[in-house]
Amino acid sequence: MAESQIIRTKRDAQILHYDLASVHTYTVSREAGDFQVDAPGEAVSLFLARGVISDIPDIRYGDEQPITFGYSAHLRDLGDTDADPAYATLPDLCFRYRGKYVDRYWISTTWGYSDVFTVGTNYTLDGSAFGEADKTMTLPHCVIRGGFQEGDPSTINVTGTAYSCRPILT
Repeated sequence: MAESQIIRTKRDAQILHYDLASVHTYTVSREAGDFQVDAPGEAVSLFLARGVISDIPDIRYGDEQPITFGYSAHLRDLGDTDADPAYATLPDLCFRYRGKYVDRYWISTTWGYSDVFTVGTNYTLDGSAFGEADKTMTLPHCVIRGGFQEGDPSTINVTGTAYSCRPILT
């Protein structure tokens, strides 16, 4: 199958965060549509011959680099204060309020292997409106952080680091 001929817009995508085995999920809604990702892969080391790059450069792969990403969303809630039923909010995921919903119920995707709390992040392009299959880019083992600012509308800016060299495509 050839590459899609459909030009994608921010209306075609969805961002979802999940915990271990996707027991808990959070679908980001009311976001600005500015998701960005940088997957640098491996660093490239250049070895110069007396300070000169040769006609065929002496290059080698170095250390793998983690994936980084970010997006902004419209702030709608700060978090669950033990209401019934319990629920997650985007600030809950970014701040992990001590003893509140995400801190209490979500299980890190690196559970049992690390003391760092991580989630998975999926970025899915909807192809069904165009007769194509949906495609999902998965960023595993993400540490996400965020900050918010008042405005019209108030926004929350999310940044993340996925501790993987390459995203997974399904």
